[in-house]
Amino acid sequence: MILNNSSDFNQYSLLEHHQQTRNYLFAIIGYLHLLKNNSCLSTDISDEQAEYIKTIEEYCFQLLEHEKKLISILFLDCYRQSFSTTQLN
Repeated sequence: MILNNSSDFNQYSLLEHHQQTRNYLFAIIGYLHLLKNNSCLSTDISDEQAEYIKTIEEYCFQLLEHEKKLISILFLDCYRQSFSTTQLN
């Protein structure tokens, strides 16, 4: 994709940043899922720790939803900018 100006670059950089953040959130959620469901660890985790893990997981899902919305908005904005630039040329 050809970037025509610095605002295009900033939009695409921001989009990539949010996609990477989303990937990190998926990794954290996956790790927490393994931690909760690993049979040898589940007996070693206190109720307080299990509740803490559950809270972190809930926050990650909330952040993931937020990131998905931001990515959609940025993607559409980048697409619109790209489309309008192409139409002008």
